[in-house]
Amino acid sequence: MMAQENQLDAVEILKETQRLKSGLNLVMNEARLLGGLGGDFVLKQVHLAKLVNQRVTEQKNFFIQHQVYPQVAIASDLQLITDEKWLGFVIEQLLVNSIKYTAPGVR
Repeated sequence: MMAQENQLDAVEILKETQRLKSGLNLVMNEARLLGGLGGDFVLKQVHLAKLVNQRVTEQKNFFIQHQVYPQVAIASDLQLITDEKWLGFVIEQLLVNSIKYTAPGVR
């Protein structure tokens, strides 16, 4: 609505969209936790570098907005036995919080 009234520029719209997306994702994952992990927890081999790079890519606009430029240094053959969805959620939360509390221009 604010965009329609020309009260927000493109950067502000991207920030607000990212904020809403992160909030919705957090609420959905909390609801899953409250519902129990029984049917939602699946252990399998996961390539850590691939998962981290996917989450970094998903947050690229947020990184750019805050002028923070990540460098991922994980061996490409490193594998874990974990639940991919929940580990991805934890990595996403770490990324979002690290972006929020990192000074602009950090590499």
